[in-house]
Amino acid sequence: MSIPKISRTNVLAAIERVQGESVPRTRQSTRYYLLHEGQRFPPKYVVSLAVQDATGQELDPQEFSGGVETNSLLRRLGFSVVAFSRNAADKADTPRQRATPRLSKKTVNGDAELGPPSPETAQEIPLIGRVVVRGQPGDPADGEAMLLDVLTNRWRRGLHIKFLITPGGFVTASFPSTWSGGVSWDSGPSDLNRLRAHAEKALSRTVSRRVIRAAKGKIDILTIGIDLASDGPQEHAELVAVCDLASGDVFWTGKSYPTSSQERHLVQVVDLGTHLMEIAGERVIVLGCHDLNMFSPRGRANQVRGSVRWQRCQEMRQLTRDFKPTIVLQHPHSTDSPNIWRTAWSGLVRELGGLKAWASGIAYFSWEGPSRGSLDKVLAATQGGTPTVDFVTERDDAP
Repeated sequence: MSIPKISRTNVLAAIERVQGESVPRTRQSTRYYLLHEGQRFPPKYVVSLAVQDATGQELDPQEFSGGVETNSLLRRLGFSVVAFSRNAADKADTPRQRATPRLSKKTVNGDAELGPPSPETAQEIPLIGRVVVRGQPGDPADGEAMLLDVLTNRWRRGLHIKFLITPGGFVTASFPSTWSGGVSWDSGPSDLNRLRAHAEKALSRTVSRRVIRAAKGKIDILTIGIDLASDGPQEHAELVAVCDLASGDVFWTGKSYPTSSQERHLVQVVDLGTHLMEIAGERVIVLGCHDLNMFSPRGRANQVRGSVRWQRCQEMRQLTRDFKPTIVLQHPHSTDSPNIWRTAWSGLVRELGGLKAWASGIAYFSWEGPSRGSLDKVLAATQGGTPTVDFVTERDDAP
């Protein structure tokens, strides 16, 4: 029997129903998932419910096939269907879909079921969650509101993850009006402590007592990207606060590897050891925005041997190899394309090995013009290892 005619509206209604009711164990998918707004759904089950929305009667799974028949229909209606692995790709997959790297094959999300995506991940428990922001974040009050929404309204009952991360610049505050520390490659080890004093007020407004109460029993570690900046091309800093919610301890690090356009004014974190932390039973690397590029083969190929950039990369790579991390967390500011961090992530994963999970915090917007890739593809390309739980939030003024 062929699939009765359904519309995109029918499919969206089916997705909404799945969000409210979850997925029966016998209807979970093991080869493909429908990716919609950062959430993962079993394609064949969604089509069955879409037919019910269109005709009043759910389509029995024995009456149609998954794979090509189901996936082709959903793609014609404008939905993204992704294989759990390259070996599962069907003949309808486009070259771009077949080229999706291994980093992206295990995404799950907070609003859909947390059932195992495939037999090979059946025993894997999510380690990382992401507060994904549509639009440019920055206001501490907005940051607190987004965290509370995720932790109180959208958290799945019984879900516990070790790390919940935010993008870089999730919170912004003013840079010190008078600065006597170092800048650019003249930044010093003591500069981070000086900056931290100015960032702690913004952090306390974001990770408020209400947030801490809401996070109890749900997450162990919360990371907050905090930028200190003033108007115009002046001194600025990009920090990351790593909050151990059980102990109340806060660990600080920040960007150590500036872009060429910002290096004159960025206060760099020169103590690379601050990126390495043993927390929540894991060995964790916490990276600022472009710090990930220290592991990019392409970036290293363009460096002058012996230069300050070359030396910074050599030191960081040696430290991380000796540290043998199990988790890597990156905090970029704007990620509007799945290709931005692809090369750097591939280089890091190959070089370090032994990682359980890795992910980039995502603020989905473009500094210039429209976004270059869909949010679904961005989310898939910026995580890997054990499943990542994504909570997509939106700024009130986001386009």
